[in-house]
Amino acid sequence: MFRFVAVTPRLAARRMETKTIVRTFTSPNEALEFYETNTDLSVGQLEPILSQLAFIQSSDRIPADELFQDERFVRLLLQINSEIESCESAKLVRISQAMSKLSLPRGGSAEVAELARKMGEVATKRLNAFSPNDIAELTFGLGSRGYSDPVFVDFVRMEALKMVQDFSPSSAIMMLEAFRRMGVFNRELVDNLVERLTDEVDRFTSKDIVNCVTVFSKLGLGRGFLLRRISRLSFENLNLFNQTQLVRLLHGFSKLRFLTTSGVDELLTAIDSHGIQKLAPNLVSDALFAVALSDYKGESPVLNKLVDSFTDRDLESVSLTSLVDVLWALCVLDESGQYRDGSERIAKKIFSIPPPSNKELLLKALEIVPCIDSSLTTTQWRSAMDDAEKLEMAKFESARLHSEMLALIESIKPGGGAISEKLAIQRNSQVGGLFRVDFFDEKQQVVVDIDSLVRPTGLVLRHRLLAQQGMAVVKVGYWDIRRLKTFDEQQEFLRVNIARAIRARKYPASSSWTPCTAASVSSARRVLQDSTSSNRCKTSSTDGNGKLTGGFRRSRLSSTRFNLSRTISICMDDADEGTAGAGNSQEVRMGCEASIALSLLLIVSICTVIPRISRPCMARSSIFASI
Repeated sequence: MFRFVAVTPRLAARRMETKTIVRTFTSPNEALEFYETNTDLSVGQLEPILSQLAFIQSSDRIPADELFQDERFVRLLLQINSEIESCESAKLVRISQAMSKLSLPRGGSAEVAELARKMGEVATKRLNAFSPNDIAELTFGLGSRGYSDPVFVDFVRMEALKMVQDFSPSSAIMMLEAFRRMGVFNRELVDNLVERLTDEVDRFTSKDIVNCVTVFSKLGLGRGFLLRRISRLSFENLNLFNQTQLVRLLHGFSKLRFLTTSGVDELLTAIDSHGIQKLAPNLVSDALFAVALSDYKGESPVLNKLVDSFTDRDLESVSLTSLVDVLWALCVLDESGQYRDGSERIAKKIFSIPPPSNKELLLKALEIVPCIDSSLTTTQWRSAMDDAEKLEMAKFESARLHSEMLALIESIKPGGGAISEKLAIQRNSQVGGLFRVDFFDEKQQVVVDIDSLVRPTGLVLRHRLLAQQGMAVVKVGYWDIRRLKTFDEQQEFLRVNIARAIRARKYPASSSWTPCTAASVSSARRVLQDSTSSNRCKTSSTDGNGKLTGGFRRSRLSSTRFNLSRTISICMDDADEGTAGAGNSQEVRMGCEASIALSLLLIVSICTVIPRISRPCMARSSIFASI
């Protein structure tokens, strides 16, 4: 006969590895009872217990207060802290991983903060002890707990730069996210990691692509060359992504302002192929917010499915972040008022909750307020939103791009068209009692905003509301201004768009003009440069000392040189202002198109005729012949 013997936890610990036993636990109480029974465990054996507790907490959604109020868990953290110096480097990394997965109470945890500090001090003493993947995971774990000691940051930076060529795509992405969580931006490290990612982009897995787009969108990192390659890889292989990854791609690309209407349609179709009913509320809200942020102009039926999927739910179990995202998206997309009842229900739920400390949520709510019943908001919400906007605008004002735009706008000279006088720019001004804007000319009622990649909400809803107040609104897209390389091109881009915005405000009948793009300005300048450079006459002569003088001399084209983009915009100014009383926008467009065509024809004629006239003079030049 077989005799069954009861196995105590201590006996089991001796027979089996601690890690194997701990993996069988399904509740925090089981893991903590095992820890309390086996008091002689080393720090290496305590690590699996902490990791399993973090896994159980995240998978079962156990409230953080319930775990951190248990004295046994607090003793576990204190024991690990006291023995951390004797811990192996690999175990140190695993402990940091477990810490990153723990959900902390609302006020944080002093024990976790002290453990992170002690681990950072121990790690800085171990030069060349970590692999590229280990240093990334260690930094990510401690960074997620808010540890950003300058000594530790410098240690990690030096270690990462030494091994940057050995980083895998996942490790490089994790390092970027770790530094973001620590609130540190080191340009040298970022440039090296981005270069490494560019070299290894063909080795990206679907998970790497999603994580890279997500991290870049959180950082507001606009690296066009890498993003273009990632975008091409993504859209060529949409069938390799699961539904959650597709939503994250849609959300990330939209925050990077890297999506067109056709791209949104493709992603929505791919998401719908997996079934909208399977999406969690937070993913539905992310998808709707991303579509609205991308200034979507299509009519995909998937949008109605997403809205219905969210509004039909019980809002009590939905997070505040998801509620705000969906309401902001409805304010942008639902201009017809089809979902007005659902919007009111969501708004009542949002403003019945105390205002959060999350600045991004408050900025989204600020744009929602003018679109809903003002009686729903409270004094606490209004005060919190105003404070968040002031902090955000102060951050924008200190950015380099903001200073560059100010110099460009102030350099625009008034002309005979829509910009009749010099712009008197005010920075960080509140306009129409609604929002603070980047640049504002009070006399001409011109608003200029930069759609930077770190702006939480784009400018779609904000500018629509300001235009309804009678403002001439100008959006400066991040990619537009970066595509224009020279100061003159950037200045011309701004001048044309400001002039068009002023005309659209003064004469609504002529507002059908499409905004000037960076591509149109740069192509116009290339045409002009090609036409002038191909018609230069090479002449030289000698002075009294026998030295060559003269060099290249422009032909007669220089006396009648046409600035093509300026000719086009002046033509539009004159045509709009000359026919504004009639209000016939079709005649305005036809007149402008005819004038532009005549200008182009004149330029082509000059470019063709003048070289033939100047060819004999080149032949008569003896120095030119000798060359």
